[in-house]
Amino acid sequence: MKGRRTSTVAIQVSGHLQAGCRFDSLVAHVRACRARFEHCRIYMHTWSTLAPSTPHWSGKARHRGAQQESSRACVRRVRKVLAPDALVVEVQPPMPPPAQGGGATPDGQPFLSRHREWGAGRHFGWRQNVGAMGAAGALRRAAANESHALVVRLRPDGMDYASFGNDRKEKMQLLWACIAMADAAASSPAAAGNDAARRLQAAGTRALVSCHPDGGAFQDGLGDDNCFFGAPRVVDAVLEQFASRYAAVWAEFAKRWPAAEHGYIERQLIEAARLAGVGREHPCQQRLMYCAWRNEEVPGWCPEHATEAAAREGIGTTASGSGV
Repeated sequence: MKGRRTSTVAIQVSGHLQAGCRFDSLVAHVRACRARFEHCRIYMHTWSTLAPSTPHWSGKARHRGAQQESSRACVRRVRKVLAPDALVVEVQPPMPPPAQGGGATPDGQPFLSRHREWGAGRHFGWRQNVGAMGAAGALRRAAANESHALVVRLRPDGMDYASFGNDRKEKMQLLWACIAMADAAASSPAAAGNDAARRLQAAGTRALVSCHPDGGAFQDGLGDDNCFFGAPRVVDAVLEQFASRYAAVWAEFAKRWPAAEHGYIERQLIEAARLAGVGREHPCQQRLMYCAWRNEEVPGWCPEHATEAAAREGIGTTASGSGV
């Protein structure tokens, strides 16, 4: 697959900009997008402080000084470097006191110490997080005369640690190659010639996809809220569950995951997708991508030489010298 896709991709960014105002990985994602698509739109929601006042998942204080530090200077840098198509800065509300529901789960139960010790504070922060994801989606929907083929959710830091680890540069390029192939498969009836191609086609039309290159390796794939992608209506349908049916999302989460694992609250994304009737796919593995691209008739997986052949054909590489 050569050349850039003519489709428009929406990059929906939400989250705190964090101490030090580092968004290098987000810049790298935008470059990777523009190397593969002619139009990459950025819709961003962030907060008026650099770091959240709610507890970190580990229970430790993180970026303590940045909790009160204004994000204004960093937002100016973001506008200058990335020139987002829309950007909103919101003041994060204070956590409600226990009497107003701040100390109880959505089903009226007290937070237990075995909930990885994050309790009501982290739960409130999670609600703000998914609300901000929805706000970024609202910015996209408000864009006049824009038709987006795919939506990619990212954090301001580009989630280069959680999902990509030490191979983040190579895996980031593989991810964007996969996004481009999902777009191509969605618009090509001939793309469903084998199992891998069908999975890519679903990724571009009716499924939510984790950005993790190993598919289900991290928190069951879509437990990671840092990065996922899909068609606009799919992403919107999942995020709408948090806005209008959060009690149901919580109930499914609490039922399916033991209390000892409630610390992985990001797994609510799995339950929101289930409630929305949205499937999940994990096609962004190099062997699967090669199989779909070559349209080879194999039972689900490609031959062992697929990775080397894909490298020779340029799968997973990107154009050089492109700007942000």
